[in-house]
This record gives sequence, structure tokens and C-alpha cells, in this order.
Amino acid sequence: MVEGLDAIRDVYTYSETPLERVSQWLLSSSMDELVLTGPDWVRWITGYSCYGGGPASVVLRPEAAPVVFLSGLEKSTALESPSARAFEFVTYSDLGFGLLADPFASLATAYSSLGLAPRTKVAHVNSEWLLRNHRSTSEPMDVSEEIGAIRMVKSVEEVEEISRRVALCWVAQRTIAQAVDAGSSEIELFSLARSSMERSWGSPIEMTADVIGGSACAGIGAPVNVPGPRVVEVGETLIADIAIVASGYCADITWTHVRGSNLELEELRDRLVDIRATIASGLVPGRPVSDVYRELSDLVRVAAPDRTFTHHGGHGIGLAFYEAPFITPWDDTELKEGMALAVEPGAYGRDQGVRVENNYVVTSAGGLEIPGRPRDMGRHSRD
Repeated sequence: MVEGLDAIRDVYTYSETPLERVSQWLLSSSMDELVLTGPDWVRWITGYSCYGGGPASVVLRPEAAPVVFLSGLEKSTALESPSARAFEFVTYSDLGFGLLADPFASLATAYSSLGLAPRTKVAHVNSEWLLRNHRSTSEPMDVSEEIGAIRMVKSVEEVEEISRRVALCWVAQRTIAQAVDAGSSEIELFSLARSSMERSWGSPIEMTADVIGGSACAGIGAPVNVPGPRVVEVGETLIADIAIVASGYCADITWTHVRGSNLELEELRDRLVDIRATIASGLVPGRPVSDVYRELSDLVRVAAPDRTFTHHGGHGIGLAFYEAPFITPWDDTELKEGMALAVEPGAYGRDQGVRVENNYVVTSAGGLEIPGRPRDMGRHSRD
């Protein structure tokens, strides 16, 4: 367990598993079957994930064991999953890598072999192609919104999963902090960040990251500016926005490093840290996410009137790099207790930029930082 989780458990104790929640939804709906397709959905329901795996789906029916469809190459790995006994695994091919002409068609064929009663009502998420030849008497119903709303709320066990990835992101931030002062280039820092996390985790991860400094971070990052051979000069900032997926779950942490010292930019970073804390305190159930964005944007404008704030104020985190809800002016989703959010104020222009980001869980007491940050990192420069 990551240090600091007890403080969250004292406030937030929701522990129903995703499978329990979705099974309850299915029993209360008029649907006979729910099909979820994609590795993130399979990971969410079953706890199983596979780096570099093929197409996968999970099928739930009332009062029946969930059925997971996956490549035969993955079955032995799936059976080692802690929750494997709760699921039936069906393989759609045992052919080696690259020998299956169309794995999606093979998965669809395997699914159709399950058979459907004449009046079966099928609900689905991300499964249109899988259901083209279904035999039910009504059109499959897309329930992405309903199931997506369930997925937005994390159990305390899911928060713990995220916290382990938060700690991993800070492994990368520490590596960057040490290497930027040594004169490493942006692309070297990018590579060091990834390798440090993979060594710590013990297996490959997925990563998307802005690791850009000086004039390159005066505006938005990728795809406009990406890490390159440039070395950050003394007195310049380097924005390190590290978003990862490790064994299915995600975290997204940003810190602005300064090579040497720059009091003006360090003070600006301090102001953004304060803004982030203010926003976090207001992450309470019932508040529209668009209202959070407006407050964040206003605070940045006051704190840095000569700079711009050019992106969203954050987003949900869980099993994808960017999940709903999105801290934007157009997302009126109301916060619910248990949502996990990344909050990321930034200020750009005048040849350099600054951004900070932490991950929080929404509670009735306000947003609580998801643990994983070392005590000596991510603080005010004056601390």
C-alpha cells in the first residue's frame, strides 16, 4: 500500500468492485446481455491486462459467469489473474503473432458461437462491429453513457491502483530532476523517465509525455512541440508531463523543473501550486465540472495576467490516458464522490511556460490528493 492511503480510506470507503456494480446495473435493466469491448473495459471488469495483447471483449449475462474473449496466446496469462476463477475464458484463435488475418472477425465469430435466445436484448459499449450479425430481435443498445458513468466512480481499491501509478510517475520526475541539471537533452530526459519507471515497475509500460523546455514549452506541448535534442539552459524551465498506463491503470503527473534557478518562474510555479490546491479543495459532489474550469481559468488569469492558459484544466483518470469528465467549459458533468481527476493549471508565454498537475479523488471533504508523491518533491520552492 502506498503511504498516505489511510487518510483517503478515513473519508472514502466505497469498495464495490466494477463487476459488482455493472452486474447490479444489468439486473436492474431490461437487458439480457451486456458486451464491453476493448482492453480497458476488460481490465476494468476482470482485473486482467496484457501488454501488447489482441482484441478482447467481456460478456455479462444475469446470473451467469462473465465470459472473456481473447487471443489464445493470452490465455495462460489470463488464468494467472487473481480474479480468474470468476470468469470463463474463450479464445478466438491459437495462431501465432501475425498469422491471423483478421482477429476482429475471429473474435466476432467466437462471440456469435455463444448463441442468443430469440428475444435477447443486448446492450453494449464499443462493440458495434462485434454485434453486426447478432440474432436478437431488437437492435443492440449503446449504453456507453450509463456504463461510463459507473466507471467514472472509483472504488477505494481502484484509487489504490492509481496511487501506485502516481508513485511511478514521481520516480520519473525524480530522474528528470537529477538529469536536467546535468545537461541532458529533452529526448534523453524523456527516455530516462520511461526507463526509470519500467525498471521500477518490472515490466513495460505505456507512456505519453511532454518533456520540453525553454521556448518549446512557451505554448502547448505535443503534437506542436515534442522532445528533441535541445538541452535546457541554466535558468530555463522544463515541463515534464508524464502520463502512463501500467498494467491497465493510469496516472498523470506534471512538474515544472528549473535548471539552476529562476526566481520569477519558481514563484509562478508556486502560484500554480496554490491554485491547484484551491481547485482541489472545491472538488465536491454535485459541482459541475465546467464551473471548476471557470474558477481555475480565472485564478490563472489573476496569477499570471501577462501569460495565457491554453488547454483544459484537467480530466478524469483511471484506465485510459484521458477519461471523462473533462475540466473544460463545455463539460457540465456533475462531480460524484469517488471520481478521480487530474488537475493541471498552466501559464505560458514570454518564451517559457509553467505547468503543475496532481491527481485527486472527489470526496465530501473536497478533493484529496491521491498518494504517491515523495515528501521532498512537488512542493513550493520556499518549502
